[in-house]
This record gives sequence, C-alpha cells and structure tokens, in this order.
Amino acid sequence: VVWTAEGPDEAGGIQNLWGQRLNAAGSEVGANDRQLTDPAVGNFDADDAVGLAYDQRDRRYLAVVRGRDGSTVGFEVFGHLMNAKGAPIGVAQFRISHVIDTNASGEARPPSVAYDPVKNRFLVAWTGNPQIDAMAADEFEIFGRFVRPDGSLVGSEDVRFSSVGPDGDPNFWPVRPRIEFNPFLGQFLFAWAGDNDTEGGVDEESDIWGQRVAGDGDLIGAVGFRISSSGPDGNTNFAANRPALAFDPSNCGYLVVWSSGNIRWGGPNQEWEIWDNTVPSRCPRG
Repeated sequence: VVWTAEGPDEAGGIQNLWGQRLNAAGSEVGANDRQLTDPAVGNFDADDAVGLAYDQRDRRYLAVVRGRDGSTVGFEVFGHLMNAKGAPIGVAQFRISHVIDTNASGEARPPSVAYDPVKNRFLVAWTGNPQIDAMAADEFEIFGRFVRPDGSLVGSEDVRFSSVGPDGDPNFWPVRPRIEFNPFLGQFLFAWAGDNDTEGGVDEESDIWGQRVAGDGDLIGAVGFRISSSGPDGNTNFAANRPALAFDPSNCGYLVVWSSGNIRWGGPNQEWEIWDNTVPSRCPRG
C-alpha cells in the first residue's frame, strides 16, 4: 500500500511517498510506514494521488506519484522501484514525464500505472499540457511512457494517447486516467473522466471515456469511446468522476466503476451514487 503524506520531521507542507507491506490477513509486515522517496535528493516534494503496479516476473513494484524537485519548475511524474520485500531498487525517485521540456509553465497531473507481463514492462499514464504540435498552452491530454523493470524509460519522448476535443481548444480536458491490461490480447484499456465533443458530449459535460492501446503503444479502434451516460446528453449539471477499472480473465471483459451525480449545489438531484459499465473484449477462444 502506498500513499503521500508529511513526515514527522518535515515542515512547510513537504510530502513524500510512503509505503506499508501487508500479508494476506491484512497484518503489517516489515518496517512500519516506510518512507520511499527522499526529500534530500533535489528537494523532492510529492503531491496528490499515486499509482502502484506489480511485476510478477521480476518480483518488483513500481509506485508512481506526481511531484517536483530542483530539476522541474512544475509538477512531473516520478517513479520509485521496490523489490518484493519493499526495499528500494536504484534511486529513491526517478523522473518519468517531461511536460515542462516543451512548455515551461506546464505540469503533469496524478498518474496511473499498469504492468504488461507479455512485454515485461510498465505503462505509466497522466494528463499534461506539453503544448506540442497544435495544442494550446492550457490544453490537457493523456500522455504516457513505458518503463522497464530496471526503471529505464522506453523511447525518447512521452507518448500521446488521447484527443479530447479539437487540438488548440483548451476547454476539453481528460481527468485522472486509469489503466488495466488484458494479457490475452496484449493490450491496455484506459478509462478517464472529462468532457468531449463526440458521441453527444459537450463542453463541461463530464462522462467516462475509454481507449484501447496495444502493447506497443498504438491506439486501437475508436479514439476516445464513451463508457458512461451521466444525465441527458448536453446537460452539464451531471458529472461522472474518478473511474476505476479491473480486468476479468474469466470472460476477458473489463468492469469500469465511477461516481456520478448533480454538480450544481443547491439545486435538485443532489444524490451521488456509484455506477458501473462493462467493456467487452475478445477471448482467445473466440
């Protein structure tokens, strides 16, 4: 289990990545609340939500977190590798995203990570505004990077996985992408919340969207297909937020869940509930 928090001797709101191993019964194993990242290295400061995935082949974890240090002006995504006992592998934290390389005022938002046992590597994804190609300065899209078990990055640049709204329009944003891997087909499924201008969506109407991604990073099928229908199409009073998903190997499908309700405080229909939908996928048997 990993999280971000201020340490007992830290001041000024500085946070770091922490972890705790648990056994099958839920009891703590090993050191209590082990600090994973090191603020002494580049004045590192962790922030917001984290992601965690396990590599069963090499028996190691990759934790990812949004943070910044002396090498970055804004927030970027950093990684921390651990063995099966929670001991660090390599440096305390290494940088994964490179948003500010092309936009000095840009930033990466909280990341997610999944492990691909077929190619034996992790895929880390986040939203960022690198302002590449025709993107506007404040336009966010989903980007990612493959990470090898030793912590080295695959390729020379961050890979773009979404096209939310037209390029150059900063009004459409994807938020908090989550990732799961299908080992039978060797592909990932992304799910995120946000607005889009396709399939009946409009600006500021938040729904859950998805994207299939091959193990090599190529997009599969429709770019940004709709998973939820939170409220009537075109009604910006309803919102779907913060999806989570899991892959079911028995039927090769994904279950996607999210919270949804009315976002206009003081108005009607203030009830929020948890909703779900399934995304089917082809099984090897056909």
